[in-house]
Amino acid sequence: EQTDAVTLTLSNGLKTHLHVNDSGYVAARLVLRSDAITPNGLAHLFEHTSCVGAAGTWSAGEVTQKYRDFIQDGNASTSPGILTWDATFLPHYLPEVIELLASMTLDQRF
Repeated sequence: EQTDAVTLTLSNGLKTHLHVNDSGYVAARLVLRSDAITPNGLAHLFEHTSCVGAAGTWSAGEVTQKYRDFIQDGNASTSPGILTWDATFLPHYLPEVIELLASMTLDQRF
Protein backbone atom coordinates (compact mmCIF):
# COMPACT_ATOMS: atom_id res chain seq x y z
CA GLU A 1 0.00 0.00 0.00
CA GLN A 2 1.48 3.32 -1.12
CA THR A 3 0.94 6.54 0.82
CA ASP A 4 1.23 10.11 -0.37
CA ALA A 5 4.70 11.31 -1.28
CA VAL A 6 6.58 13.84 0.81
CA THR A 7 9.22 16.13 -0.72
CA LEU A 8 11.90 17.72 1.46
CA THR A 9 14.74 20.04 0.50
CA LEU A 10 17.73 19.87 2.83
CA SER A 11 19.72 22.95 3.83
CA ASN A 12 22.44 22.03 1.30
CA GLY A 13 19.89 22.07 -1.54
CA LEU A 14 19.51 18.28 -1.85
CA LYS A 15 15.91 17.54 -2.76
CA THR A 16 14.49 14.29 -1.38
CA HIS A 17 11.25 12.54 -2.28
CA LEU A 18 9.85 10.02 0.19
CA HIS A 19 7.29 7.35 -0.68
CA VAL A 20 6.28 4.89 2.04
CA ASN A 21 5.14 1.36 1.23
CA ASP A 22 4.89 -2.01 3.00
CA SER A 23 7.82 -3.74 1.24
CA GLY A 24 10.19 -3.69 4.21
CA TYR A 25 12.97 -2.29 2.00
CA VAL A 26 14.23 1.16 1.18
CA ALA A 27 14.68 2.06 -2.47
CA ALA A 28 16.95 5.03 -3.08
CA ARG A 29 17.81 6.86 -6.28
CA LEU A 30 20.59 9.42 -6.45
CA VAL A 31 20.59 11.58 -9.58
CA LEU A 32 23.36 13.96 -10.65
CA ARG A 33 22.51 16.31 -13.51
CA SER A 34 24.89 18.29 -15.71
CA ASP A 35 25.09 19.38 -19.32
CA ALA A 36 28.61 17.89 -19.32
CA ILE A 37 27.37 14.30 -18.75
CA THR A 38 27.43 12.22 -21.92
CA PRO A 39 26.71 8.49 -22.28
CA ASN A 40 30.19 7.75 -23.66
CA GLY A 41 32.35 10.21 -21.71
CA LEU A 42 34.07 10.38 -18.36
CA ALA A 43 30.72 10.14 -16.52
CA HIS A 44 30.16 6.70 -18.06
CA LEU A 45 33.56 5.54 -16.75
CA PHE A 46 32.72 7.10 -13.38
CA GLU A 47 29.44 5.13 -13.34
CA HIS A 48 31.18 1.82 -14.04
CA THR A 49 33.88 2.27 -11.42
CA SER A 50 31.82 3.88 -8.65
CA CYS A 51 30.81 0.66 -6.89
CA VAL A 52 34.23 -0.98 -7.08
CA GLY A 53 36.74 1.89 -6.94
CA ALA A 54 38.24 3.73 -3.99
CA ALA A 55 36.13 6.53 -2.51
CA GLY A 56 36.53 8.91 0.40
CA THR A 57 38.84 7.30 2.93
CA TRP A 58 38.03 3.76 1.74
CA SER A 59 40.10 1.53 -0.53
CA ALA A 60 38.53 -0.08 -3.59
CA GLY A 61 38.23 -3.34 -1.64
CA GLU A 62 36.46 -1.61 1.24
CA VAL A 63 33.96 0.10 -1.11
CA THR A 64 33.22 -3.22 -2.81
CA GLN A 65 32.71 -4.98 0.53
CA LYS A 66 30.46 -2.23 1.91
CA TYR A 67 28.39 -2.32 -1.28
CA ARG A 68 27.95 -6.09 -0.90
CA ASP A 69 27.22 -5.87 2.84
CA PHE A 70 24.62 -3.11 2.77
CA ILE A 71 22.95 -3.00 -0.66
CA GLN A 72 20.52 -5.75 -1.60
CA ASP A 73 20.20 -4.68 -5.22
CA GLY A 74 21.87 -1.78 -7.01
CA ASN A 75 22.63 -0.35 -10.40
CA ALA A 76 23.94 2.79 -12.08
CA SER A 77 23.25 4.34 -15.47
CA THR A 78 24.37 7.23 -17.64
CA SER A 79 22.28 9.12 -20.17
CA PRO A 80 22.66 12.58 -21.70
CA GLY A 81 22.78 15.05 -18.81
CA ILE A 82 22.06 12.48 -16.09
CA LEU A 83 24.10 10.05 -13.96
CA THR A 84 21.91 7.83 -11.74
CA TRP A 85 22.52 5.31 -8.95
CA ASP A 86 19.76 3.04 -7.60
CA ALA A 87 19.98 0.99 -4.41
CA THR A 88 17.58 -1.22 -2.48
CA PHE A 89 18.46 -2.08 1.11
CA LEU A 90 17.07 -2.87 4.56
CA PRO A 91 16.03 0.22 6.58
CA HIS A 92 18.57 -0.36 9.37
CA TYR A 93 21.38 0.15 6.80
CA LEU A 94 20.19 3.66 5.87
CA PRO A 95 23.11 5.57 7.52
CA GLU A 96 25.71 3.25 5.98
CA VAL A 97 24.15 3.38 2.51
CA ILE A 98 23.80 7.19 2.55
CA GLU A 99 27.49 7.49 3.53
CA LEU A 100 28.51 4.96 0.88
CA LEU A 101 26.49 6.63 -1.91
CA ALA A 102 27.81 10.06 -0.93
CA SER A 103 31.44 8.85 -1.01
CA MET A 104 31.00 6.87 -4.25
CA THR A 105 29.40 9.78 -6.07
CA LEU A 106 31.06 12.85 -4.60
CA ASP A 107 34.51 11.61 -3.57
CA GLN A 108 35.49 8.81 -5.95
CA ARG A 109 39.23 8.30 -6.29
CA PHE A 110 40.83 7.07 -9.48
